[in-house]
Amino acid sequence: MTNTLVQLAVSASERADTHESWINSLGSQADELAAAQVGLTTHQAAFGAHQAELSAHQAELSVAQVELAKAQERTEAALAETNERLNNLIDVVERFISERRSDGS
Repeated sequence: MTNTLVQLAVSASERADTHESWINSLGSQADELAAAQVGLTTHQAAFGAHQAELSAHQAELSVAQVELAKAQERTEAALAETNERLNNLIDVVERFISERRSDGS
């Protein structure tokens, strides 16, 4: 019986050592998770700042696109006016040449 009690005591001691090892392992894993969470929080804050910066750049881009569209409209209007004036000049030159041919014949 004494032998059995000794075996039970040894077995209980081994289990206690195993449980202590598991507890220590869980404690270190919890510490690692806490450190990872701190890192994640830092990255989230940086991401938020970058996202705000991106939103500001997108707003600037939208303004620039509107200005570019207005400039394109002005360019097209100026080109249309230039085309009209050039066509009028071509008509005048063609009439002049036609009249000179008529006078010369």
